[in-house]
Amino acid sequence: MQILGSCLRIILLIGFTTWLTACGGGGGGSSSSTGTISGIVATTGNPGGEPGVTVKGFYLGSSDTTSSTMTAADGSYTLTVERNRSVSVQFSKPGFITLNMETIEATSDVTGFGPTNFATTAYVQGVIDTATGGAGITIASKGWLIARAVDAMDNEVNGVAVTSTVAPEAEIYTLCDGTDSGGGVTTDAPCAPPGRDIMYGAYFDAAGLPVETDVDVLGEVHKLPIRLGEISTYQ
Repeated sequence: MQILGSCLRIILLIGFTTWLTACGGGGGGSSSSTGTISGIVATTGNPGGEPGVTVKGFYLGSSDTTSSTMTAADGSYTLTVERNRSVSVQFSKPGFITLNMETIEATSDVTGFGPTNFATTAYVQGVIDTATGGAGITIASKGWLIARAVDAMDNEVNGVAVTSTVAPEAEIYTLCDGTDSGGGVTTDAPCAPPGRDIMYGAYFDAAGLPVETDVDVLGEVHKLPIRLGEISTYQ
């Protein structure tokens, strides 16, 4: 099961092989000082859309945030943001992980943005336990980055090193069974359906958080916030 999403180039350690997928699309331009980011938040148990998810934006390089909103009964949301400012979008709900998606700039309205497999805390903790060999590392004790390297057809690519401008405390490249490969690049693709939850995962020491980092996968750079007890990824 892929916890992040299909358009994703790397996925954040939580539900990891597909929970993060959302292909943000452009909308119409506007002379207004504000724009919108909208989409649907889906989960495995509620693929049509999960209600009651809190959505909030965090502006890059600032303590400023947007007003929060909540997904409707069909899992849809619309978040109002300032135009021409870089903002990361956070999704949270009791019982689920707190998920931060990559920083984007709403030069025009953005649609179709949101996780397609928003995962529960229990599920993601199980994925982490498998990847770390039962080391007892909890979601709450670290800041997390999840990723995968895929080609234009969304096929996993072997031999890719994920790099970050802020060095993590540790990083893990997994085998198809979700365990640590012990190597320094992506490996073991292709995995049999439904695929692995995590292709790459990293965690950051609590003492250095929060922090903003640029993550490079296959030459694509994504700006991500890393915060204690939260998972970060991109579309």
